[in-house]
Amino acid sequence: MSIEIIFAIAGLMALTLILLMAMFARLYRKAGPHEALVVYGFRGTRIIKGRGSVIFPMVENCRLLSLELMSFDVALQQDLYTKQGVAVIVEAVAQIKVKSDPESIQTAAEQFLTKTPQEREGLIRLVMEGHLRGIIGQLTVEEIVKQPEMVGDRMRSTCADDMSKMGLEVISFTIKEVRDKNEYISNMGRPDVARIKRDADVAAAEAERDTAIKRAEAMRAAAVAKAQADKERVLAETLSQAAQAEAQRDLQVKQANFLETVQKQKASADKAYELQTNVMHPTPRARISRDGAQTGRDRAPQDRDAGGGAEAEVDLRGRRPGCFHPRDGRSGSRDHLQEGRSRSKGHEREGRSLPGL
Repeated sequence: MSIEIIFAIAGLMALTLILLMAMFARLYRKAGPHEALVVYGFRGTRIIKGRGSVIFPMVENCRLLSLELMSFDVALQQDLYTKQGVAVIVEAVAQIKVKSDPESIQTAAEQFLTKTPQEREGLIRLVMEGHLRGIIGQLTVEEIVKQPEMVGDRMRSTCADDMSKMGLEVISFTIKEVRDKNEYISNMGRPDVARIKRDADVAAAEAERDTAIKRAEAMRAAAVAKAQADKERVLAETLSQAAQAEAQRDLQVKQANFLETVQKQKASADKAYELQTNVMHPTPRARISRDGAQTGRDRAPQDRDAGGGAEAEVDLRGRRPGCFHPRDGRSGSRDHLQEGRSRSKGHEREGRSLPGL
């Protein structure tokens, strides 16, 4: 067998293999995690999710069913009447998806497999609006406005059975807006607004009152502290002045006592000096009296004995023998006078050298 025939056979085999692989790839269908592949044909209905399968042509067919979350608005065009008979308009948002179990997927396939997404959302919206109307009729406006979570919980629990029959589940239901044409909702909050405003005014007034009280207490405490400080300052000044006056008084008393002592010592010294001076330098009258008395005493026995011998004993200068005369003792008298003056000056210097004088 020649080499050309061998290459031809190999080329035909490779081409056949490529054609078979292309045909197999065309027949093999895959489903992602966000969708389900519904296969129906001679092998029955099969649900394929997250894997693939070969679909034989002419004997089997398949369709994809989305498992993604569907979000749409639930907003009724007509008014909804509450338990009180008040007409309100409610706008909500719902999130719904097909359940992940094969039974629910097969049920949803039976309901929505051939419908477009718009048609499917329209059918679900009709069911949700009907349940919402029934729930709103059982509640008051205050409950709807103040407890939107409760409305969502009741919607999920009420719609669960109907949604399950369609292979769906309600993930969430949220109230977006509640309004009315008669301003019932806006007037509903006025008492609370007035009460809150009143409480705020009262709180502000009480705060101002407390502030004024605290300010007055602080001012009073400051005044008391200032008065106490002034009192203590005046007392300290008084005590200081009293101490100064007492010290001044003691100083004056000491000065007076010292001056008195000095005067007494000076007077004593002067008196002693005067006595000494009188003794040492008698006056002429005193000498004459004393000499006369002495002469009379001496003359009497002499007259009796000698008869006139007194004139011989009397000194021609009028003094007795042995007596000191100022003229004779001039230098001694001058020495005694100088000694008395030095003594007086010494006393005066001692008085000036005393502390505080």
